[in-house]
Amino acid sequence: MIGDRLLVLRTSLSEIERSAVLSWDPRTGRQTPYLLFDLLSDGEAELGDATQSDIVVEQGGVFFAKRELAADDKHPKDAVLSVLGIGSAETS
Repeated sequence: MIGDRLLVLRTSLSEIERSAVLSWDPRTGRQTPYLLFDLLSDGEAELGDATQSDIVVEQGGVFFAKRELAADDKHPKDAVLSVLGIGSAETS
């Protein structure tokens, strides 16, 4: 929450629309984009599911961390995606 506005995660259900963190004013219904990004692959899409991941918005970025890690049955030695951080580029 920022003042009287809420931070809202809007995940995309298609490959066209981007996911976003929005600032939402519940009094006016106004939405202001805070950060736009893509979570397209299956593993990354799971990170955007608040029932399976912890999601933190902090210092200009959004961070996703899975609550439970499990190896892929078909490829048990492959790396497991556990944390993903997305932020905006700093300009000077």
